[in-house]
Amino acid sequence: METYGLEEQIMKKVFGVLAFLSFFYLLGVVGAVEQDTMTLGAGMVRMGIGLGCFWLFCELSGAVYPDPPRKRNWYFHQRQA
Repeated sequence: METYGLEEQIMKKVFGVLAFLSFFYLLGVVGAVEQDTMTLGAGMVRMGIGLGCFWLFCELSGAVYPDPPRKRNWYFHQRQA
């Protein structure tokens, strides 16, 4: 398990919140296009921007790459048997 400093942990949380907000921005644009309050062309441009921001913030927050699997303690499992 990698250890991060306090600054890295805070930045990961900030980018996670920004990813969360950009997802809801994307959802709002899709709803606006669906309800015909925004044209399809303008909606596609804004969806592209929102999707790009969502992907970028997910990358920066570490949501794309899962944690590596933990090693099992072989000795511990042998003693329990």
